[in-house]
Amino acid sequence: ATTRTQRYQYYERSRNALIATSDAQDVPLLWTGSVGTFFTTLAPNSAPSVKYSVNHQGFLILLNSATRPRGFFYADDAAQSTSAWTDVFDLPSGADDEVTGSFKIGRTLYVSTRYRIFRVSYLGGNPDWSYQEVKQWGYVPRTIKKATLKGTGNTQGGEVVVGLDWTRKVRVFDGVDDLIASDDIEEDNSMSEFAMDRISIAGSGLTLCHAEFDTNEQEYRLCVPIGAQSTQTTHSITLNARNLAWYPYSNQPFQCMAMAESAGRQFLMAADRSGYVHMINSGNRDISVSIQNI
Repeated sequence: ATTRTQRYQYYERSRNALIATSDAQDVPLLWTGSVGTFFTTLAPNSAPSVKYSVNHQGFLILLNSATRPRGFFYADDAAQSTSAWTDVFDLPSGADDEVTGSFKIGRTLYVSTRYRIFRVSYLGGNPDWSYQEVKQWGYVPRTIKKATLKGTGNTQGGEVVVGLDWTRKVRVFDGVDDLIASDDIEEDNSMSEFAMDRISIAGSGLTLCHAEFDTNEQEYRLCVPIGAQSTQTTHSITLNARNLAWYPYSNQPFQCMAMAESAGRQFLMAADRSGYVHMINSGNRDISVSIQNI
């Protein structure tokens, strides 16, 4: 049981354990699957309260603590459940910056902040870690999703990351170059309600955005709040990874989405504001099937 009511939660595998963190910056939870069905706190009384975790080069890495938003905490896999978590450094940036997520392209780890993207690797010397700023922009939390695209513009294609940056542009990043994929829906022409510049920068506008990548349809589905007064997501805007075309939808205020698997088949599941779960792109396979509210 947790106290993470209405907070986004993140799950990452680290060796043989599942690590749970959340936007609430509670103490991370660990589940090994070998002592029952309950999570336990990660390294009681010592693990920092963080938003994100990632496993890389034999280390469990915790990012963005309540007291060090640019903090990069790391512990060896073999000691991840007992570590004192004293090994830490801050990624260099402004005092108002914070880590907004991490991702891997190939075998390389990248960490995104509000204003920058860093390439991070373990050296095993002094210092132990090397970090290099590769981009002077960063992704919005919960919008960073990995996809496979054909080469387009400056990008090489293949494995890339798609996400929303803090200037309300959707960027495709292949580890070296980036491509803005949202040019045709960015500006408000007073004829469409889907313009990206209608997403409020002030308040909670950008922080309400979230996305999921539908591996069946090869679509990046981005949920956004349109309008300065919006306190919930109002629209779902879908990027087709095959042709980079946008398909906007209104009246789809999903609160969260996830790819789920059942009987060997994967489905994109979305929970709306009322607590009902929807099966997206099901091909009408969910007709007459009741999906209970949660």
